[in-house]
Amino acid sequence: MKLIDPVTEKQCKAYYGRPVYVMLHDGTQIIGILSKLDGGKLYLNADGDKRPNTKRKSKISFKKKSVSKRPIRSVKSPYPAAIGPALTIDLGHIGLLLAVE
Repeated sequence: MKLIDPVTEKQCKAYYGRPVYVMLHDGTQIIGILSKLDGGKLYLNADGDKRPNTKRKSKISFKKKSVSKRPIRSVKSPYPAAIGPALTIDLGHIGLLLAVE
C-alpha cells in the first residue's frame, strides 16, 4: 500500500481506476476503485454502478434487426466492480487514503 498525501487531484490522478483504502475520521473503513477527485469530493466505484437510462427520449424504430449471439463485454478496470456501490466522500471526512498495489 502507498500513502496518498496530500489528497489532491494531482496526487490522485495516477491512481484513477485502481483500488484504494479510505479511512474516515470516524473510523469507517472503505475499499473501492478510485474514479476521480473533483470539487472537494472523492468518487469511488463510479463506473461500476451505471444503470441503463430508461427515460431516454429518442426515436424508436421497430424494424427487425439481426441480433448477435455474442455476449457484450465492457471492461473499464481490471478490478472487480463488485467492490461496492458508487460513493462520494467529502475530502474533509478523509483521515487516510492508501493506494492498494
